[in-house]
Amino acid sequence: MAHLSLELGHPYLEDFEARTERLEEHLSDVRFWADAARASTVRRLGLNRPGSAPVF
Repeated sequence: MAHLSLELGHPYLEDFEARTERLEEHLSDVRFWADAARASTVRRLGLNRPGSAPVF
């Protein structure tokens, strides 16, 4: 697997302007999915820590 794209939501400008807690809550909700993808990549590729690039 050369690339894995994991979409974890669609934050809008209003989400960033509203309050930090809103984004923290969302990231907490989707953390399971990000952790599962990371663990699978580590297991399959034998990497200690796969690279990641957040896109906003």
